[in-house]
Amino acid sequence: MSNETEAAVEKIIALRRSKATTTSNGQTDWPEPKPLPNGLAPVEAFNSEFLPDALAPWVGDIAKRLQCPPDYVGVAALTSLGAVIGRRVGIRPQAKTDWTEIPNLWGCFIGRPGMLKSPAMNEALKPIHRLEAEAAKENEIAQQAYAHGLSAYKIRKEVAIALEKGRLKKEKAEREKLEIDLGIGEAPTEPVPLRYRTNDTSYESLGELLISNPAGILVERDELVSLLRHLDRDDQSVARGWPRVIRSNV
Repeated sequence: MSNETEAAVEKIIALRRSKATTTSNGQTDWPEPKPLPNGLAPVEAFNSEFLPDALAPWVGDIAKRLQCPPDYVGVAALTSLGAVIGRRVGIRPQAKTDWTEIPNLWGCFIGRPGMLKSPAMNEALKPIHRLEAEAAKENEIAQQAYAHGLSAYKIRKEVAIALEKGRLKKEKAEREKLEIDLGIGEAPTEPVPLRYRTNDTSYESLGELLISNPAGILVERDELVSLLRHLDRDDQSVARGWPRVIRSNV
């Protein structure tokens, strides 16, 4: 410990001792604690200039139509945009290493009941909801093609095995060659559903979603209290690594 640090520690200890008084029985009697300030620090009002040029008019239009604070819409829109970009973009802060940091956005807006928080968030998240609906339709078509291809593959395999069994019986060849010389091709691969968002999921389920969606996913929670209660459970740990948007009442 340096001399300056030791001096600072001694100063703090001396200050605390000077604030305390000793009673007749030798116990330290600390003064009454001062009340914490209950006001809010002044904050600069939200400005559309904070938003990208492509988003600012759209966010302003939603806020004007809903008659809600524009920061509600802007926070949700930027966070959902971060989820769509996901791990496709990274930052390498060091010029001579491959250390890469993936941007991860956390968005939360707070307001009293009746401030149109949910409608504002729903409007801002409509584009990502549409992307997810289109991805679900594409996955449904891919699943049908997969089922058809898998059925055809099984038929080819059964026919080829039956023919090869007859040939191998005559030639007394080893059974291990059966799967090699059939020429039936490879089994089709089941398509993986593309997801852009999830709502009120456990972190175990979220981990499974991230396996099939390594670019990232949006975690959407309608209430901050529900998230905090979820994190406070004994079987949960603080999760990070994906964008999320939350609204809360005050």
